Amino acid sequence: MRKVSNKSSIILLLLVFATVSFSSAQERIPFEMKPVGDEAFGMILQSYEYDKDMPLDARTVETVKIGGHTREKIVFNGVRDNRVPGYLAIPDNGEGPYPCVILLHGFTGNKAEWWQDDSFYAGGLVAKEFLGAGFAVLALDAQYHGERAPANDYEKPNAMKDRGWTSRSVEMIIQTVTEYRRAIDYLENRTDIDSSRIGVHGYSMGGMMAFLLTGSEPRVKAAVSCVTWNWDTDDAKYELIAPHNFARAIGERPFLVMLGREDEILPLDAAKRLYGLVEGPATKLIFYDSGHRLDDDYIKQTGQWFTDHLK
Repeated sequence: MRKVSNKSSIILLLLVFATVSFSSAQERIPFEMKPVGDEAFGMILQSYEYDKDMPLDARTVETVKIGGHTREKIVFNGVRDNRVPGYLAIPDNGEGPYPCVILLHGFTGNKAEWWQDDSFYAGGLVAKEFLGAGFAVLALDAQYHGERAPANDYEKPNAMKDRGWTSRSVEMIIQTVTEYRRAIDYLENRTDIDSSRIGVHGYSMGGMMAFLLTGSEPRVKAAVSCVTWNWDTDDAKYELIAPHNFARAIGERPFLVMLGREDEILPLDAAKRLYGLVEGPATKLIFYDSGHRLDDDYIKQTGQWFTDHLK
């Protein structure tokens, strides 16, 4: 069972941050990216725990053939009496069990964008790259995104940010990352998936979640974070989902960071500081002469990363 409830974890952790991490918000430097102390980080990780005995009740609701792969629409129990929809695609080439890359979409995106070549991050091309290389891929809708919009009264997720609903936004990220962990539980029950070879590829908000998921989930063996999303804010609540707090927990696992030099969401100096916190030997930083939308060359780079470190 979750060791700290959702609302109480926010309150308790804010008290810890106030006494352990920094003395006041006014003293913080924008994009300082100073990780919280060990005690506070241990409490942050508790927010991403869940009851592993809770049934998944997973089922496949649709199976279709698309090009060179078979795609299943699956649903399973999330962490708050909700159902989580996703697409699991299995390549038609090669023999299973297949290594699997979990695809984490961006803010206001959805799982279907990983089957659309013209999506913001050329998601369809990314999925084809992985499937063609012999990887299965799994994509979920984040909380309040895609088919889960009814939980947000059908409004787009950025409505929360526009209204200053910080706690709701933070809880959305925590819930989604925890449900990606539940998705790995699901993959462990599949005979056609090699659950000892799980990778994570995230873009924008998904790039931020790549830090959070890898840092909180030891079953992730290799990861890629593209144009990592990060808030430049003095609000202590964001320490719960700050990528710089999770970098320490990546350890020696292969971790690739791909960023745009002109990206306003994560300026160049801040990007270098964030990458500098990932201390493992199998890390790499690639900069593109772009903004938040990377050149399509990034697709080959991330495909090669998983071929080198996951197969």
